[in-house]
Formats: sequence, C-alpha cells, structure tokens
Amino acid sequence: MLSFIFDLLFPGNCLGCERTLREVEGPVRSVPAGWPESTLHFFNEHFHYERLWKFRLDATVLCRECWLKLKPVTAGDRNVAPDDLPVVSPFETNDMLLDLIRFLKFRGGRPVSVPLGWWMADALKRFLESGQVAPGSGQVLLPVPLHRRRQLERGYNQAGLLSIEVGRSLGIPVLGDCLERVRNTAAQSKLADEDRDENVDEAFRLVSDPPPAGKTIVLVDDLYTTGATMRACLKALLYSTDSPIIILTAGRSHGTEGNVFSGKK
Repeated sequence: MLSFIFDLLFPGNCLGCERTLREVEGPVRSVPAGWPESTLHFFNEHFHYERLWKFRLDATVLCRECWLKLKPVTAGDRNVAPDDLPVVSPFETNDMLLDLIRFLKFRGGRPVSVPLGWWMADALKRFLESGQVAPGSGQVLLPVPLHRRRQLERGYNQAGLLSIEVGRSLGIPVLGDCLERVRNTAAQSKLADEDRDENVDEAFRLVSDPPPAGKTIVLVDDLYTTGATMRACLKALLYSTDSPIIILTAGRSHGTEGNVFSGKK
C-alpha cells in the first residue's frame, strides 16, 4: 500500500541516470542504428501498469537515452539451445538490462514487466512470423515458477508478470500452474556456471496436464545465461509432451551456446 501511494504521488526517476521521468521527450522519428522498426512504436507509446483497484500508473522506468544503452540481439545471432530449441530474446544481457531485472526481482519493481514484456512480445511475434516453427493450433505461455516460499517473500513471480504482459500483447493464454518448483534452490546468479545444473536438477515437476497437443509451448523467464534453469524445466516437460517448445527471455548472455533468435528479420 505504501509503495502504491508513493508511486501515485511522486514522479519516478530513471533507474539508469536518475533523471526525472516526467520530463517531456519529443517523438522518435527515426530508428536508432541496430534497433528494429518497432522501436518507433515503443518510444512513442506511453506505458502503464495496473495496481490496486485498477489504478493505471506510469510504467516508464528508463529515459530514452538509457533505454538505448540496452543492446538488441542482432539478426545474425541465431543459434539454438539444448535439444535444438529456439531461444527468443530481444536483448543481450548487459549492465543496463541487469539493473532492470534486479529492480523487477528484488526491489518490487513491477512496472518493469510492462515495457520488458512488450519487447519480449515483439521478439516472439517476429519469430513466429518467420516461419521457423511449424504452424499449429496456437501457443501457450509457461512461466518458470518460483518456489512458493520465495514467491511469498517477493509477492510475485517475475516470470509470471512478464508472461502476463506477453500474453496481453499477443492474445496468448498463460498457464501459470502447469509447472511447480519443488525445491527452494539457491539463486543461480550467486553460483558459478558449472554449479548451476546441479543446483536446479530435479527442482521442477509437472503438476497439471500438459498443454493440448499441437500447441506450441513458450517457456518464459527473465534471463537466459547458462540454460541450466531451462534444462531443468524441459526435463519435467519433455517426459509429458511432444509439443514444440520455444524459450522466451528478456535477455541472454553474449556468447551463449545456443541458438538465440532476435525477433529481427
């Protein structure tokens, strides 16, 4: 409640440069180098998120200059993740994206999910339009779950918030109760790369029927780093479904082994 009142009464500052975000910025009329055409729409659209009683609050979290410090995944970076599964990410992981993700995960920064979800939806739409997945009867979004204890502490699952925004943009249903995290594992970000697979091994299980045959499963998380968390989720899913699977994240590490689709044609 206090956070809601504070957001309502006081202007926000850019997470990157701390400039007041209510300073007026004119419309963008040309696409910055290396960014997709959809950038024009992004910068000329005003984003909101809903809090208590459907109040719509400003979801702007970075000024335009700081947004442009993010690094879009380029069209040439198309590899594949384990099991030849495509990884769709609008951005490579850099310091600015990590600041956004940390704010979302650890500082109650729900508004971040709105613009990041928009970019994820944009990348997924472009990927689906590229024809790299065989036509089927549609898609479903499966957010990577948090352990119930951690979700209670945080108040939400950031992958769930991102899934909701992607689903809202593209009209794709979210199956938030399909997978369960059965072990409260250590934070992957605090572990060495070689320890991450062991940390999440057998940490997930399928707790409901898998999506209907023919539906493409879009497994959603905030970042793709080593792929350990996704591999553990896939282990729970692949025993139960033959459906195509796509991995969707806001960012992925540069040099990730694995094919990553940028969403840019």
